[in-house]
Amino acid sequence: MRVQETDWGYIEWMEPEYPGMGSEEASLRTGTVYVEPGKTMLRHVHYEEQFVYVLEGRGIGYINGEPQIFEPGARFHMPAGCTHEFVNTGDVPLVHLLVASPVSIDPDSLIDKTRPLPGSSANDQLYAAVEAVRTQFLESLHMAFVIRNTSGRVVLKSDYFPEPCIKKCGIEKGNHPYCLKLDQNCGEASENTFVCPCGLTIFQVPVLWDDRLLGWVQGGYIVQSNSKQSSEEVYMYDMPESGSFGILQLLRKVAKAIRNFCEFDQYRRELFETEKNLSSSLDIQKDLQMHLKDSELQVTDLKINNHFLFNTLNSMAAQALEGGMKPLYQSIIDLSKMLRYSVRIRGRQIPLAVELDYLEAYLKLQKLRYPVGFSYKISMDPELEQAIVPFNFLQPVAENAFTHGFSNEKEKKLIVTIKAGRKQIHFQIWNNGPALEEERYRQIELQIQSGSSHGLSMIYEKLTSAYGDNCVLKLQAGKTGGTVVTIEIPYKNWIDGEEENDD
Repeated sequence: MRVQETDWGYIEWMEPEYPGMGSEEASLRTGTVYVEPGKTMLRHVHYEEQFVYVLEGRGIGYINGEPQIFEPGARFHMPAGCTHEFVNTGDVPLVHLLVASPVSIDPDSLIDKTRPLPGSSANDQLYAAVEAVRTQFLESLHMAFVIRNTSGRVVLKSDYFPEPCIKKCGIEKGNHPYCLKLDQNCGEASENTFVCPCGLTIFQVPVLWDDRLLGWVQGGYIVQSNSKQSSEEVYMYDMPESGSFGILQLLRKVAKAIRNFCEFDQYRRELFETEKNLSSSLDIQKDLQMHLKDSELQVTDLKINNHFLFNTLNSMAAQALEGGMKPLYQSIIDLSKMLRYSVRIRGRQIPLAVELDYLEAYLKLQKLRYPVGFSYKISMDPELEQAIVPFNFLQPVAENAFTHGFSNEKEKKLIVTIKAGRKQIHFQIWNNGPALEEERYRQIELQIQSGSSHGLSMIYEKLTSAYGDNCVLKLQAGKTGGTVVTIEIPYKNWIDGEEENDD
């Protein structure tokens, strides 16, 4: 039994009965928590899964903002990521059993494997890997963390730093406080824990790959009674060891996800070099490249949002139960058009009229999901009906609007405008979601062009595969608000005989 003192009470931790068994540090933490009368556990976030069983005393708590009565026999399950706050309202200690386990995350599932990123130096590898795992994983961590390279410079910084970091150190203003100084704990390839002048405990986890140190994942920024060293009192939640261990485990998983991407990228480069060396003649090489393009396009075209299809089918089933036969019939027809388009059409380029037919079928199905509050309009110069366009490049742009554009808007509007230029076709897809800062649009465009996990990256890959540098995909704020996605491609007619209609 080991006791951890806190500013609100103490915890009696139960040590493993057989500490020598197993090579991994135990992840399950159990202990008896004692909250002194009148003391409060300040609002905080759990980064581990917890189960609480109240043994003695009384109190009131808030789990994800919902009030809960803590009394003998009460039990609560709190998933990772929830907020928690409570106070002992009685005159005796509030005692509860705590069982905590860090959330399990598979770093391999957090990697964007769509395209290798350039560069082979340690800094290039770190920047590429961080970008590859940022949207799937790092942006979902509502905790304070920083990723630094071997020079100590910041590669990525979260938006969830506590009040002392913001007001005293100015970490959000680009300042370089004690924890981010270039010479602070740099050069060490092992895990490190230190306490900043504000009294916050900070963990450093090295990112190691291929016998090289790429940088560090630094996080925590928590208060622990046994580590306070500042002269000023910090008004923050006094974190138990189970919580600090959960944070450390998450930082280790971030480092592992970065390392796994670097390893995957190396294997991909080696495979590419091997395939290139096997091409013994120009004809064989061209044939391999053609098959590779076809495979890439087939994989890209299979990236349909399965959640959308399931939601649509659920809506159709609900209408069937309510007796809505005519809307159900039309919905099935529209869904059939989408599936037929995806399965039967094999060419890499098709007439624009066919592409728009598929897009409108998709929008009609979205209208089924949002019968009130969603409207759309498609306008096109009539002479463009037989223009040659890439297979399935407009629907993912519209789907991206539902996912990122006006996902939180009650009134959803989408306008597609297609105009003929002298040598190019101009597409504009506008949605009425909130406009972003110009710099944010530029950042998104860089993500798209680097093959990151952004939903429009596969469209950019499809366009560049068909037209090389002779195409445009950009994002900008609309003149009356919202966001506009602009696409420009060369203007060629189907009737010119350059393509053959598969249907």
